[in-house]
Amino acid sequence: MVVHIYVIPYIFYNTKYKNYKIINYIEVLSYVLFLAIALCPTFMGVFYMIMYAINNIAWLTIDNLLNLSNFVIVFLFLFNFMLSRSFLVRYIRQKKYKEQNELKIKEITSLEVAKKLSEDGYYSHSYIELLKVIENYLFRKLRLKDLIFKRESLMKMFDIAIKNNIINKQDLETLRALTEMRNSFVHGEHIGVSKGQAQEALAFVESLLYRLGSNN
Repeated sequence: MVVHIYVIPYIFYNTKYKNYKIINYIEVLSYVLFLAIALCPTFMGVFYMIMYAINNIAWLTIDNLLNLSNFVIVFLFLFNFMLSRSFLVRYIRQKKYKEQNELKIKEITSLEVAKKLSEDGYYSHSYIELLKVIENYLFRKLRLKDLIFKRESLMKMFDIAIKNNIINKQDLETLRALTEMRNSFVHGEHIGVSKGQAQEALAFVESLLYRLGSNN
């Protein structure tokens, strides 16, 4: 059963449903159940030791012993589940923290590369790096707020960001224009980017990151 639950999120991985919260909850549930099952032998051993110790108490009747054993079973089951959930929550937090740091490093690296390329006259390549900055920044922001769980296309992330007031309408228009411009020369539909366009794009991205708080 756990394997079946675990497989469900991967069925939707390449579909439009991949960032639905219910899919993420199912994935988390599968991890909790797997960890709980893995810990079962340990808790079974604890149960038998407890019952062995209780069985040596002579004044307990058979009925009391059965009731107490049922109570111990329920208690250990709940404790096992809560302990598994606690371990998983801590793991997810650490994984998310590491992911945020890695995305932040990619942002900084791409921004520095974009500046260097622009200074050296590689304006089209600078443009591409700037879009990488925006993509990593938006993905980091949306992941931080648990608005998405898997990377989406830039246009899709723009839509999610505007709906959640991360960017405004003017930002959205500029970002879409930058993306369409990038796509046009990547696919050979445009001759390239001028120095003025590259500098203007760089100024916008730096301004956007500063205004939205790139460290957040």
